Parts: sequence; structure tokens; C-alpha cells
Amino acid sequence: MNTKYFQKKYVVIFVIIVVVVFSQVALVQLVYAHKISGAWANSIARVYRLKAGTIVKGQDRLYIYMSDYLENKNLAVKFISAGYAKAQSSGDTTYTMPTDEQISQMVWDKLLKDAWLGKLSRDNNIKITPEDMTAYLADVVDEESLKKEAQDDYDLSYDDYKKLVIKPFILEAKVYDYLLGTFQDSAGAKKAQEAYSALEGGQKFADVAKQYSEDQASAEKSVWLAESDLVNFYEPIKKLTPGKFSEIVIAPGAYIIWYLESLVTEKDKPATYEVKGIFIKAKAVEEFLQDYLEGAQVTRIYQS
Repeated sequence: MNTKYFQKKYVVIFVIIVVVVFSQVALVQLVYAHKISGAWANSIARVYRLKAGTIVKGQDRLYIYMSDYLENKNLAVKFISAGYAKAQSSGDTTYTMPTDEQISQMVWDKLLKDAWLGKLSRDNNIKITPEDMTAYLADVVDEESLKKEAQDDYDLSYDDYKKLVIKPFILEAKVYDYLLGTFQDSAGAKKAQEAYSALEGGQKFADVAKQYSEDQASAEKSVWLAESDLVNFYEPIKKLTPGKFSEIVIAPGAYIIWYLESLVTEKDKPATYEVKGIFIKAKAVEEFLQDYLEGAQVTRIYQS
């Protein structure tokens, strides 16, 4: 009696398990087939860690998750729609809405970059700290306007805006600094080092700048800077005396060697710096990404 009871019980349990498994498979298939959309699709994608695509290169296998894709596409649609509404209200008829296919491609391209940036950040222990966020927000002219943008253009809380919009921007900047700082841009770094070596060897700044600088205007014409301007990649100028040049400075998109032409000081007034520079183009983030994707197998599983 007990044996038959337990046999029936196991059969019932087995049937329930089979039903649950097939139900889960059916849910997943419905999401991939676009039969389920919106918040429900996003929830299913997140719970089951559904893939939107993969990048395979050598030993690397990077995943692009569907939940990230859906979330980013939703953000993109909101932002583009808000821009379109503003253009319409101001009478700007030149603004045209991209197609759904174009938006999907933009989101896919962004997530390819995000996957690559994530790999580099993990491999090299690059993290976003609270200090990074504080420094970024300190450069914002009006934080209240940023909060308004989060609400009006993205329909996001400010915390979600920082997580989904600002943090990826900061991470990209930090990874880019790492790539240039470790001379991953061999051609640009080599050219900058050659220019620096020529200056160290005693060649005149004007001659070296003429040979190496990719921005001849900045090499020939002086820029006048107040001491308050000397922040970020301008900061090394503070240490210079007239006629001296800086070490190689890494800036977004360029290697720079500063040259202090003159220093004007007046009593009770801030100093003014007359500066020239040798600018050498650095490889852009997108170029580093394309180098990585070259020879990689990129598979897009989820299309929308």
C-alpha cells in the first residue's frame, strides 16, 4: 500500500517537474520570438540570464545579456523620443526619428563596447570609486539640470541615471586612460617618445614641433592660460619655467608635450602662462575596440 502510494507520489512530482521545465523553456522561447515584451520580458531575461549575443576571441568568451539590451534600448528610445519632442516643440523640422532597426543597431554597438570595456576593467582591476563619481559631478555646471535631464529625457531616478548613464562614461574614460598610459597605442606613443627624446637631445622646440606635432596651430601660436585654468592635463604646466617643456601628457585623444614660452606675473594678480604644445594623435577608444573585434567571432542571438 505504502509502496504504491509513494510510486504515485513520485510520478506526480516527476510530472510537475516536467511541466515546470517545459513551461520555463516555453517562456524563454516566447521572449526570443518577441511574443513577450516589456517589463515581463526583461524580468524573464534577467532571471534566466538570457543571452543577446556573444563575442569569442581566443580564450575570451564575452556575453551580452538580453536584460542589458532591453534596458539600454528602452533608455535609447526614451532619450531619442524626448529629443524629437523638443525639436517639434521648437519648430525644428530637420530632426528625424531613427528607425527601430537603427536604434537596435546603436544599442548593439554600445553593448559590444560595454562587454569589451568590462573585460578590460576586470582584467586590470579598473574600478569606479565614489571619488570618481564625485569628481565627475564636480565638473557638472548645474547638478540640478542633470537631475532634471534624468527625469525628463530618460524617465529615471537620479540614482538610476548615475548607474546607467554616468558610470559607463566614467568606466570608458578610465579604461582609455589605462590603454594610453600603458602604451597600448604603439604608433602614437612611439611618435610622442621620439619628439620628447628630440627635445631632451637639445633640439629647439619650434623645430621638433614642426616635425612631430599634428596640430601646427598650437605649436606655432601661443595660448594664454590663467593659473586657475591649469587643471587636468594642463596641470603639468605649473611646474615649468620659461623655455622648458613638460613630460609627455596623456589627454583624451592625444599625447601632448607642453612648452612654456613665458610667464607673466604682476603684483597682487594671478600669474598668466604663455603656452605652446606638441600634439600627437592618440588612438581613439573605438579604434582599440575595432582592433579587439578584428578576428573575433561576434554572434547576435536576439534580434529586435
